[in-house]
Amino acid sequence: MTSYLIGRGYKKIGYIGGETAHNDRTQDRLQGHKDALKKNGRKFDPSLTRESQFEFKCGAIAMKSLLTKHHDIDCVFAASDIIAFGALMECRSNDIKIPDDIALAGFDDALIGAFSTPALTTISVPRERIGFKAAEIVLRLRAGGTDIKKYNDLGFEIKIRETT
Repeated sequence: MTSYLIGRGYKKIGYIGGETAHNDRTQDRLQGHKDALKKNGRKFDPSLTRESQFEFKCGAIAMKSLLTKHHDIDCVFAASDIIAFGALMECRSNDIKIPDDIALAGFDDALIGAFSTPALTTISVPRERIGFKAAEIVLRLRAGGTDIKKYNDLGFEIKIRETT
């Protein structure tokens, strides 16, 4: 998503992620953001990053914190659509127009993002394929299999909607 946002011309991209302590998925999402910045010749600025619980209210609080410190931020990527929706509500309550003033993107393709106004640009992961792969791994392990890959990349899709 970060590479897509840079490609769209956004310069100062904030990141609101989940709490990274003891959570591989949130650590991986943050690392992906950092890697994309580096790949596109940008430096990672920790002051543009906030950790949040995966709740609407926490997304709003994190967005408020970013806006207070960075008046010139032009885009925020949230590690979940729930966080992004909270950020959207914070912008709306401060008359900040999405995407005219600040672009916003999420992760998860939660139903709320498709029906929000404006509709949320997000990353969609193949949940059903992930479930089948997990079941396959469990069955192979139960059958004594040992050649199990630790990571299985099943891809993703960027759903471009109205917030970017």
